[in-house]
Amino acid sequence: MMPPGPGGVPMDPGMMPPDPAGMDPGMMGPGMMDPGMMGPGAQTQQAAPPMVTKVRALLVTDKGQIDSGEIDIHNAEDALENWSTLVVPLSKFAGQGLDPTAMLQNVALFGDAKEKFWVATVKLVSEAEPLIADAGEQRIIKVDKKVEFTAKPNGPNVRAQYVWDFDDWDGLQEDALGETVTWEFAEPGYYVVTLTVKDRTGRRLPQMDRVHVKVEE
Repeated sequence: MMPPGPGGVPMDPGMMPPDPAGMDPGMMGPGMMDPGMMGPGAQTQQAAPPMVTKVRALLVTDKGQIDSGEIDIHNAEDALENWSTLVVPLSKFAGQGLDPTAMLQNVALFGDAKEKFWVATVKLVSEAEPLIADAGEQRIIKVDKKVEFTAKPNGPNVRAQYVWDFDDWDGLQEDALGETVTWEFAEPGYYVVTLTVKDRTGRRLPQMDRVHVKVEE
């Protein structure tokens, strides 16, 4: 799923509006202004399109509707060129349509802004032993002190990979790998530590957990 925004919406070059600076003034349509007629200091500004940051999934059945609640896109695993993979456990859904005899009729997706977003693939996956991502509790630690982070282990038959990111302001990075890792925070402040658990065999959906850390002098 690709949230819209600057640089996030692909456009066919053939559909892009022509550059007014390179147009014959006689070909300009109503409301278009020759750049040469603009006074000194005149600027053209366009408001940035709204960003879709949360989505909501609605399963419509013959027994009623099942609502996922809000899903934060930023909790999704980053993919290529603003496409993201969202994993929504069925345990998040609630509503009358949870009747075990209900038949699924439609799936509806909504965003929190009046803007388009694209859906590439929707999959319903059954996992007998889904991955577990648990980064632990919130904590307060000291600057330049080594801190150990330990993930909740997965089952013995799961080939899990544990990927840690210790500061999400620049996107998710592979700062450390392993079920138990150590890290030092060089500056005081508030940090979001992100744990992503993946299946090395690719048979299970990745899971993610975040823990907030306060770093003091």
